[in-house]
Amino acid sequence: MDEVLKVTLVESKGGGPERPDLQLLENLAVKLIDLDHQIEDCRVELEETQAELEEFKRKSAIEKRLCELTGLPFTDKSEELEKKVNKLKERLDSLSSERASIYRDILKGLAEVIVPIQGDEPSTVSEDEVFFAFRENKQFPAITRFIRKELKFGIPPVYVSIQPEGIRVVGVNDKVKALEELVNAIEGLRNKAKKEAESKDAQETSIKTPKNEENREGVLQSLKKFGKR
Repeated sequence: MDEVLKVTLVESKGGGPERPDLQLLENLAVKLIDLDHQIEDCRVELEETQAELEEFKRKSAIEKRLCELTGLPFTDKSEELEKKVNKLKERLDSLSSERASIYRDILKGLAEVIVPIQGDEPSTVSEDEVFFAFRENKQFPAITRFIRKELKFGIPPVYVSIQPEGIRVVGVNDKVKALEELVNAIEGLRNKAKKEAESKDAQETSIKTPKNEENREGVLQSLKKFGKR
């Protein structure tokens, strides 16, 4: 998904409609996560109820006849189960509609989002990264998760960093994938070192060759002069 995320780092002043900030979008994203849980629970309950209804319909005829032959009471649960299925379907539709609405609101908000960083001076600067903290040390985990998952934005690239204390694989959380990246990095390191070594050898050869030729020419000239005497 190649979408453009417009980010504003300064808060709006004066008149005009207030543009959404991350806190508002964080609240919406929290609601979205809650709705996802509700939708999943409702979907599971609906599937279980539908399965129960189908099973009851399959066995009801023989159970009803058995009750007639044995004098046992028979309870027809089909109507009750059908009502429950319909209510669950209605609830699922309602939750899905609400989710779609909130999802759109989040996307519209992100299109003009105010990002509350502390200022243009980074909070920390290290050898490999520069970090800008949010104002008042706030955190926005829900909207961050939304941005990474839905927009595929802000996900750290996969790279291998060689550090004094070891090797760090960044951007993955799977052991097998990390090992693959590590193997590729080591092979890449070997290939790069090999090419550099070959390049150095070629340079040294090109430097030595003219000197050797010059020395040989000097010897030949000396021999010629000696022969003329």
